Amino acid sequence: MPLAQRGQQSQKFGRSKGGFSTKVHATTDSLGCPTRFILTGGNESGYAQSVPLIEN
Repeated sequence: MPLAQRGQQSQKFGRSKGGFSTKVHATTDSLGCPTRFILTGGNESGYAQSVPLIEN
């Protein structure tokens, strides 16, 4: 069955050497508690997520 039919197309999965994976990009407060996070596919660059995380 193609990936789109199984629902993975709408989820944040990315194909890499090890298979499908997900990256969590997060910011924290001074105590280490998460304040914001963005999920991306494992094959996407983390640089593109830095600006949206630190805005506001």
